[in-house]
Amino acid sequence: MNEASTKLAYLISSSLTARGGARLYRSFLINSTVEALSGAMKLARQTSVRNKRHDGGWILLIDAKGVFTPFVDPLSRGVEQAMTPHVVTVSSAVEASQTLPEHAWSAVVVVRDGSVDRSTAELERLFGAVRSQGGMVVLCDSELDLPDVSLFTGPLGADVIVYGESLGGNQVPFGCFAMTEQAYEIWNNDVDCYAQTSTFGGNTFCAEVVLAALDEQGLISPEQRRTLTAIDTDRETMRAYWARYINPSMAKMEMIVGMHLEVERASGARLYLDDGREILDCCGGFGSNFRGHNPPDVPADVLAVHEPEHDYYADLEAFLTELTGFDKAFPAVSGATAVDQAAALAMLANPTRTKVVTFTGNFAGKSLFAINLSKEGPQVTESDQDAFRPYYHDLVYIDPFADDAERRLQDVLSGGDVALVWFEAVRGGMCEQLPEGVLRTVERLRESGGYLIGVDEVLSGGWRTGHDYLAHQQMLNHVDLVAIGKAMTDMLFPMSSALCTQEVYDRARATDPGQVGMRRRYFRNGLGAHIAHHALRKMTDPAARERAVAAQHILEEGIRRLADRSPLFGKVEGKGAMLRLRLDDRYFPFGRSKFGVLLEMAAAQLVFERSGIFVFMLRFLHRTMTTEEDAREVVRRLEAGMHSVRPRHLFRFMASRMLFAMSAKKLSGVVAGRLARPRYLTGK
Repeated sequence: MNEASTKLAYLISSSLTARGGARLYRSFLINSTVEALSGAMKLARQTSVRNKRHDGGWILLIDAKGVFTPFVDPLSRGVEQAMTPHVVTVSSAVEASQTLPEHAWSAVVVVRDGSVDRSTAELERLFGAVRSQGGMVVLCDSELDLPDVSLFTGPLGADVIVYGESLGGNQVPFGCFAMTEQAYEIWNNDVDCYAQTSTFGGNTFCAEVVLAALDEQGLISPEQRRTLTAIDTDRETMRAYWARYINPSMAKMEMIVGMHLEVERASGARLYLDDGREILDCCGGFGSNFRGHNPPDVPADVLAVHEPEHDYYADLEAFLTELTGFDKAFPAVSGATAVDQAAALAMLANPTRTKVVTFTGNFAGKSLFAINLSKEGPQVTESDQDAFRPYYHDLVYIDPFADDAERRLQDVLSGGDVALVWFEAVRGGMCEQLPEGVLRTVERLRESGGYLIGVDEVLSGGWRTGHDYLAHQQMLNHVDLVAIGKAMTDMLFPMSSALCTQEVYDRARATDPGQVGMRRRYFRNGLGAHIAHHALRKMTDPAARERAVAAQHILEEGIRRLADRSPLFGKVEGKGAMLRLRLDDRYFPFGRSKFGVLLEMAAAQLVFERSGIFVFMLRFLHRTMTTEEDAREVVRRLEAGMHSVRPRHLFRFMASRMLFAMSAKKLSGVVAGRLARPRYLTGK
């Protein structure tokens, strides 16, 4: 929760409702139009599944300028074999009406720009026909520039309105989709409220840029400004508005699992709470923490000297290629977009093949293609079976820890039809390395099998597992593509990249130079690249790196020592600054069930309350550039706070949290009452 995202979500909803929209809109803030559009399509498809509509997840996309079609079907293989299948793209409402009888539709999506008449009877008839089938109406307004009067006016009864980078004057990565209260309802539960979240979603800096751009264009009324001031000055008002306009279920859940921290300031490895406590942060944006919070050199060394005309991404690319040994870097704004970029390049480089092989337990993000590679992973991506169907048509999952994994893998990879093998060499969510035999099999058959190898380093990269920037560098001799991100900008800015070899780049260009060129440009952002280049240079000082690795060893040894002595914990997965402390299976044999996940969250809350350490689900992801002082303090606090905790204590604590959850409805009534009479209106 933060003030900037809350203000923006409120502003979008109140602007739409004031100009003829629905009663209330809830906004999901993310990093790009592409991701926001993907999220809107996911919402439509899951709504169809939840309502038991047999419409095949078909989406009718009116995209007159063809802006988004290349992201759906980069190889022009058609609606069945596209990377995101069952999306039919047309150039006008007239063509859409002609196409309408071909399918039942989950949604019609209209990209509004100067070439689309926003008030034609044809659009009205089209929307009516889709609604009559139970489908949703989505408007994508990312191609409307400020101060276009249509941005918040006459949304034609749309269920979802997508905004993009233009809302911030095309200065920063930004995407958002605003949903009517009714459209959002299928995600208003304690599973889906988390399933759609993103580490960098609702980035504070980007939201502030959008707010400033809207203010500069005179799009904030006096009444709205009073509310924005109230959100800024009163924390409880901010929480109430965040719950109302962004994610009500998560607001309740965060109170239940103790994640509603009142952080007054943050510096390095420490969070300073409003009650005076100093908390050690071992979460760090789930692994996006290079040097800690608010590095003091960024304002002077980056922001003060930034030159908008300079190509900072070229500087970043040169640095990354020297650091990693890859030859080309493609910009992205999140882990998911980095995976999407890499996968599209791989398919362009291997255009006669369609099969993609990945492993169960892999996590790649939640965009409409990346979610194919996450569906069998450790993180919840959907509450309904096959919620976002149809998935990519030629995808093979293999359990890498199964007894017959190597045999199954060899059979598939020897078939001569595999285009790409994609995986996390170290599974970020579980902090565990893939079996050596599996990695050797993938590498051994690469040349004869004719496939490319892609590795997801979004969670494991950035020196998180030791001396090397990329974790796989000590495990594999040949990788063709890699996705990196999260930590690249010190948690300050949405930024990531996809890296590839010169061979992959040349082969992809031979297939479609226009597509490759577009992907080199689309997510490019000079400020993000400047921040990232600065952070990486700071991280590569040899002496500082050695000190950090030594501190990581102290932290790892201390946590393993605690696990050996504690009756509560079992083994420790991972290494370095990427560790998972597991509960003892003898007393907690619940695995990845919902109850097992809740127990992990409760245990993490116990660690917070008893040791003053902030972790998420017992993943210890301390800042990569940690210090010996930090590492020893984490170990000291853990031993002091947790050495006497027994399994019965955790079960009792879990029971208390469940009782608290049962009172959530009463809490929601308090929130509603507070919204009904805000203090700035009552004069109190």
